[in-house]
Amino acid sequence: MVRRRSPSHLVPLPDPLPDGWTAHDGGAMPVEPDSLPAVWFRGGQRMQAGLRSAASWEGWAGRSTGSCWTWEGDAFDIVAWKPTQ
Repeated sequence: MVRRRSPSHLVPLPDPLPDGWTAHDGGAMPVEPDSLPAVWFRGGQRMQAGLRSAASWEGWAGRSTGSCWTWEGDAFDIVAWKPTQ
């Protein structure tokens, strides 16, 4: 029996990043907590700027660090951000 391997849910960032995007290294939140940046997740999803504060990506249940800014190697790691324009 042949087993298929499901595709990875982790998507690499393009190199170079599109204009305005800044790569995030998995460290502390790189923006002011009350700012409203766009965020790009390791899983490939993007949230547009102006919808959520940077601090709202902290305190997520189910993540050992509680933060999407601090990398855990999953689809919800924030790997890039873009300031509100």
